[in-house]
Amino acid sequence: MLRTLFLLTLGLGLAAAPAQARDYGNVAGWALASSGESCGLYSNQQGRGEIVILRRLDGALHVQVSNERWSTTEDDRIRYNVDGKQWGGDFGAAPIRDESGRGYIAAFSPSFVALLRGGSQLAVQKDGQPLGVFSLKGSSIALNRLENCLADIRRDGPAKTVTAASLPSISKTATPRTAKGRWFNMNDYPRGAQNEGRAGTVVFRLTVGTNGRVSDCQVVKSSGHSDIDASTCKAARKRARFNPALNSDGKPVEGSYQNRVTWSVPK
Repeated sequence: MLRTLFLLTLGLGLAAAPAQARDYGNVAGWALASSGESCGLYSNQQGRGEIVILRRLDGALHVQVSNERWSTTEDDRIRYNVDGKQWGGDFGAAPIRDESGRGYIAAFSPSFVALLRGGSQLAVQKDGQPLGVFSLKGSSIALNRLENCLADIRRDGPAKTVTAASLPSISKTATPRTAKGRWFNMNDYPRGAQNEGRAGTVVFRLTVGTNGRVSDCQVVKSSGHSDIDASTCKAARKRARFNPALNSDGKPVEGSYQNRVTWSVPK
């Protein structure tokens, strides 16, 4: 999820550099996090795609929708529809592509928040034809909490910006010493999730120490289920082993590694 927020802020020129993020966890079915001077809500909706609602301190509002099965072009005419009310994006809609697939991002005036807060679904039309529908369930509670997130930034200031000067010089990145297929097994799949038929893909980032062991795991993009996310990181910390990153002198330094794993209930 956090990478999605970074892509939004960077791709729109809203921030000079990626920033460390504050993760507020799950709020009414939406993941909430801050990045720089922005707070964002993220929802991975199985079979429908992904939706991100991003707000900045200056009031700017962006809504991104994406689906790995979509195709996008610069000439697409995109309309957003909240419970039957048509919006084209007050400042236009542009195609995007990220690790979740292809989609669109549209900029709106702050008044659009009231529609999202009170709406039940957001539909997307491409060239006048239905493209996708996203549930807004829980958006009222989540958007209220997002305002608290913005208040935190106003009070505490943006999270510390990560600059090139603050990062170690790495000439060789960390590489897995054990195959990813050995990091996870069905015993790691939460029993409750299996019984309820819950599945999803977790994008995770591992911090790798100089000894090649995982010192930290962050969920970059949630499966939409906190227990599956937590089990993914627990298993990766336990079993993943690496050849550590090396600096320009050939000495081991702390590094990172990002990948994904998909959990699905056997049929």
